[in-house]
Amino acid sequence: MKTKTALFNRKIFDVLKVLSRNEINEFGRFLGTTVFKCDEEVLKLFGYLKPYHPEFEPGKISEKKMIKKVFGNTTSVSGRKIDKKVSALILLAEKYLLSKHLDTPSEEKKLLLARIYSQRQADQLFFRLMDKVNNQVNRKTAPETLDYFYKTRSSYESYFHPSKVKFEKRISNEQLKRAIEHHKDYFVVGMLRLAVEAVSRRYAAGEDIAVPLLKEVRILAANIKPDNPLVNLYSLILFHAEHSDDASLNTAEELFRTYHDHISPSKQNTIVSMLINFSLIQYASGREEHQLKVFMLYQLAFENQWLEVEGFIPESHFTRAIFIAVDLKQFSWVEKTLDNAEQTLRSDIKQNTILICQAYLSFGYEKFEEVLDYLRQAEFPNINYELNSRSLILKSYYELNIGEREYPVVDYCESYRQYLMRRKNIPAVFIERNLNFIKMVRRLTNAHAENREDLQRELLYRIERMPIISKGWLLEKINQLYVQ
Repeated sequence: MKTKTALFNRKIFDVLKVLSRNEINEFGRFLGTTVFKCDEEVLKLFGYLKPYHPEFEPGKISEKKMIKKVFGNTTSVSGRKIDKKVSALILLAEKYLLSKHLDTPSEEKKLLLARIYSQRQADQLFFRLMDKVNNQVNRKTAPETLDYFYKTRSSYESYFHPSKVKFEKRISNEQLKRAIEHHKDYFVVGMLRLAVEAVSRRYAAGEDIAVPLLKEVRILAANIKPDNPLVNLYSLILFHAEHSDDASLNTAEELFRTYHDHISPSKQNTIVSMLINFSLIQYASGREEHQLKVFMLYQLAFENQWLEVEGFIPESHFTRAIFIAVDLKQFSWVEKTLDNAEQTLRSDIKQNTILICQAYLSFGYEKFEEVLDYLRQAEFPNINYELNSRSLILKSYYELNIGEREYPVVDYCESYRQYLMRRKNIPAVFIERNLNFIKMVRRLTNAHAENREDLQRELLYRIERMPIISKGWLLEKINQLYVQ
């Protein structure tokens, strides 16, 4: 049988994975209708793939069975023919996704329809839709970057519309003035949004990303009329980035709490993430009071669904919130949050995320053997999980080594160090913080060979002058040197 692995072109699986369970069923009902026309073979191809949604594990999908299901007991099917049917199914799935988007009211839909009216010389319908887009955006209390883009595009297309209206001097001049103002506002708000995002990524990237023209962008943004609380919030965040001013960050938090109902869910997620990141930056720099602020932000965010994406909390936020809460010994909140994890985490990451969080909670309860048991069952799909888990294993080994049983603390320190040196995709500042942590644990482990008073004084001096992870735990262990 002459075939090639066209079926296993990942795009078909990637596109179908985007669909929810209800949508994959609806898509199946639409296939073969007048809107989603396709031949019998494409229908059969979809019928074969549907039971494997959403994982589409390659080891379970058989090309031979697919060919028999789609093409029958034929002796020869070319790879090109299979590829053609797969491509047809991809196009239909993308058409379905576009139709779902067009089913929801949006400025994009109106602008697309306005362009169709323009091409068909339906001038009245065109200008009516353009005015509608502008009016809807103007009614918003906190218009976002895309809203300024919609206004810019509507005023731009209105000015260049091939209609006799533009030759009327008064109307033409008004359209030109409006187009210029909208272009300017969109440019400034876009620059402001980019600057805020770049500043927010400083923590996530672990590096000091240069953000040019911070002050200039803030000054330009102050001239946008009417007053926009979202623009003011972004400006406060940039001011904090420039001056590390807690008052501006506190004002930004209050402004968000006041106007969050007027901000779209996606922007709520973005802004709360930024506020959390900025407090984390302060905490990482040694300002311990910001740890409690991060926890309080997470409490509010979880209660109000500000961080949810398509109804679920991202795993990075979920685990970070649990870790911070455990460090603060907020165990009842942690247990309640983990009890709700069945509803708040995506199904594909739920089990692993809960295992890692349970391990951290067990560490908080000083059940160190349980920590190791949970982590043996977990997988570490990204660097953050890997680093957090390795530091947690090392701390558990250290704690268990204090008792009668010996654990390989020094050996694991070396394994941990080698891992950091081998991985090329870990930001330099993360490597530095983890290496400093390893060095501290080694010194503590070998404390019996040194004068403990001198060692304690040295380590307390050094820990306040270096970037390091698990600072609170290390300080606790350093202060216990006398009583061991």
